[in-house]
Amino acid sequence: MTHRVSVALVFALLCLFPATGDPTRMLSTTSPSRAPESANDEVRRILTKFLTAFANLEWEAFRKCFADDATVYFPSQRATRATGRAEIETTFRQVFERIRATKSAPPYLDLEPVDLDIQVFRGTAIATFHLYDLPNTVGRRTVVLEKRAGEWKIVHLHASNIEQSQR
Repeated sequence: MTHRVSVALVFALLCLFPATGDPTRMLSTTSPSRAPESANDEVRRILTKFLTAFANLEWEAFRKCFADDATVYFPSQRATRATGRAEIETTFRQVFERIRATKSAPPYLDLEPVDLDIQVFRGTAIATFHLYDLPNTVGRRTVVLEKRAGEWKIVHLHASNIEQSQR
């Protein structure tokens, strides 16, 4: 083995096995007893937080799930895309008021995602799922999230409804 190959091999091994006293432990930022949360798990957690806040009409928790520059296609509240926090919040406040008038206590909605699929691409995630909370209607949802400053935020929500007979 040449000297150049030996140096490269030693360097590669040092990168893989840092001088921690335990050459079997790879680089990790968490304790060895607890596995790091995967991006898929993180996205699933923020989606659960978002849907729970929506189902219970918890305004502050709900609104904090969105990025300031997010966009939303609502299923029926408006014909055009809502762009930015102000437009999104104006429309969702109307939605919250309309829903709150139908029941006296949470949960106001049944937002259990069905057929949830999460795709993660580095700092971006796409979640798609169905909702069966309306009579004779299937809600189709696509939520695009981006990890910003270590926190997942909704950057786009596309909501559409379809009659169950068209499934």
